[in-house]
Amino acid sequence: MTTLLHPLCALVAVAALLYKIGPLRRAPRDPALWALCAVHGFSALSFTLSTPVVWIAVDRLTGIANSAALLAQSCVMGLIVAQCALFDRMLLPPGRARRNMLRHLLVLCGVVAALAVLFVRLSSSGEHPRDFTVHYAGDADYRRYLLLYSAVFMAGEVLVSVLCLRCARRVNRLWLRRGLRVTAVGSALSLGYGAVRFANGVCGCVAQNPSWVERAAWLCGGIGGLLAQTGWTLPGWGPLLTQARRAARGYMQYQRLHPLWLALVRSRPDIALEEGRFSRLWSLLTIRKIEFRLYRRAIEIRDGQLALRESLDAEVAERAARLGKATGLVGEELAASVTATQLKAALHAQRLGLRPAVPDTLRAADGPSAADLSAEITWLVRVARAYRACPLLTSG
Repeated sequence: MTTLLHPLCALVAVAALLYKIGPLRRAPRDPALWALCAVHGFSALSFTLSTPVVWIAVDRLTGIANSAALLAQSCVMGLIVAQCALFDRMLLPPGRARRNMLRHLLVLCGVVAALAVLFVRLSSSGEHPRDFTVHYAGDADYRRYLLLYSAVFMAGEVLVSVLCLRCARRVNRLWLRRGLRVTAVGSALSLGYGAVRFANGVCGCVAQNPSWVERAAWLCGGIGGLLAQTGWTLPGWGPLLTQARRAARGYMQYQRLHPLWLALVRSRPDIALEEGRFSRLWSLLTIRKIEFRLYRRAIEIRDGQLALRESLDAEVAERAARLGKATGLVGEELAASVTATQLKAALHAQRLGLRPAVPDTLRAADGPSAADLSAEITWLVRVARAYRACPLLTSG
């Protein structure tokens, strides 16, 4: 599992680090950015060093068997300290944040030194990139090592989860709030890995762990790390998802307005800004500047309605309302159906050169009362949908 999971986690962390290099170059004196880059950097190093092929290469480079384990777990301790430093910058005044940072660094140095002392006391018996914990399960010094590491790890992840949720309640930026919550979930999930390792340190029975427990532990650590990295980067790329969603919604609305717009443009070609581009294929291929084109299409539909105001028949509206109520339509759906039916009848009458006995000029302005273009477009989409299904009614 580590052969696949750790490289993936490392790749995500490296991508997140590279993503933040640009902002760091533009603001090299920003302590929060440095802390965030340290978060991604330590995470990338820990997962990279835990990858078996890298583990073996590091051991050969240092000449110390399993030294990659100590380095990887020291990076995890650094990751926790970097996250705490980031929260200090977010929640505390600069002076107090600096003092907290110094305390965090002292704790980090103390924990790493203690881990190193316990590590050098382990008996050297070859490289164990895939079964390091299982191999040393019966060693008393390793059990102390594992207890210290897992206790600090779990305390750090609990603290990060709590601080993420606390910050999420204070910030106003939507994607920052979501990112903090994703990071909180990732940190909480990582506790599963810490809990298994802490239990192993207490009982010294790693070799007796059911295979599903070991898999669950690695999955909790790996997926938790992935979620945490995703959460820290979400404020940067999350708004792009909002823009993409808005563009996709605008494109769908643009297409749904096409039948109604086309009927009105064929009746009054002068309302269209772009002459001759009336085909369905051209509409489907329209992607660039979709927001502008959508607003323009809505305006052109309204212009077409106003151009038809002398042909709108009050009797048709009354019959359409009765028919709509009989089929169960209510509220805005009923109003949209009445408007669409009246427009269809008006276009038909105009083609035949007929004029209603009682023009319904006021209905040309039907729609939302608020001056909200988004609500206006939503209303016109309802009318366009109803236009495709409504019957052709005539007066008399």
